[in-house]
Amino acid sequence: MEGWVALCHLLEEAEGWEREMCVGYVAHHTKGWDAGLRKPLYAWWKRRKSGEVTEYDGLCEEWSGYVWDAGTFAGDTREMPEMPEMSEMPEMRMIWCPSGSFWMGATEAERAESKEYPRHEVTLTRGFWIGQTPVTQAQFVALMGYQPSRFEGARRPVERVSWHEAAAFCNALSRHLGDPLVFVEQPREYAWDVQCRIDKRWVGVAYAQASGFRLPTEAEWEYACRAGSCAPRYAELKRCGWYWNNAARQTQDVAQKQSNTWGLYDTLGNVWEWCYDASGRSYTAESICDPICEGEDLRGGLDEKEVVRVVRGGSWYSGKEMCRAAYRFDDVMFLRDDAIGFRVVRGVVG
Repeated sequence: MEGWVALCHLLEEAEGWEREMCVGYVAHHTKGWDAGLRKPLYAWWKRRKSGEVTEYDGLCEEWSGYVWDAGTFAGDTREMPEMPEMSEMPEMRMIWCPSGSFWMGATEAERAESKEYPRHEVTLTRGFWIGQTPVTQAQFVALMGYQPSRFEGARRPVERVSWHEAAAFCNALSRHLGDPLVFVEQPREYAWDVQCRIDKRWVGVAYAQASGFRLPTEAEWEYACRAGSCAPRYAELKRCGWYWNNAARQTQDVAQKQSNTWGLYDTLGNVWEWCYDASGRSYTAESICDPICEGEDLRGGLDEKEVVRVVRGGSWYSGKEMCRAAYRFDDVMFLRDDAIGFRVVRGVVG
């Protein structure tokens, strides 16, 4: 915040400059900033010059709506900034997950599948904001303009979306909020037939540093799901998730069951959630930082039908054994299944 106010003071001192010179001055001193960071400064400056505001409070209000700085504590919440051109967009709430370490994988007591072993320590060096719930149908339809789901309901999670469609939704959020796009889209004849690949700027470990909306890595997903817990589930499954025994063979409205410690709902059951990672990372006992498994298809190396992407969390169609924080599953990235949805992630600025 101090940097913003200092820049505004400099603008005040430059009040006698020509408008074009001031615009150039701002552009120079905000070089490299996200468009989402520049927007509130220009909006405030315009109001200041017209006499609508005389103090810096207006800037602070504008700024707080766009800048994705770090939260203070795990579980801090943040409302998605309003999008005036998207008046029908329902509220979206994000939860702060700080950087930290956790034990990834299953305990011996879980008697899990071999790909969930060995349990190992993972460190995530950057905190991130993650959707409090899976993306709902109302949110998806408002932003993307079409309804893909089998089990229709405004507050039900969107499903029957491919990995590509999930990535395209992340791009659409970034586009409306002035953030850089994380994915490169290759649209086809129909809106749902889009294909996405990672922008080369964010390949590898740089993915966690991307400043637009994106899908969680597999490690980020499990870290957020566990929220500090080492147990298979953060609560008894019938209390925290919709699965085969209680979901009536369909999805249910989000946020109806118990949340985890950080305030995330529906991480277990309701719908599987697409992750960014390609399937294939084998666990070892060694500690690791910011793990990620990229498929060459994201750089144009393989046909999409040959590549599978990680999904996590279980669904309404899953048995109890699949609805665990450590359970690993995957599916082909073009698949549109009525048990698969997603939630979004946004990294912090700086």
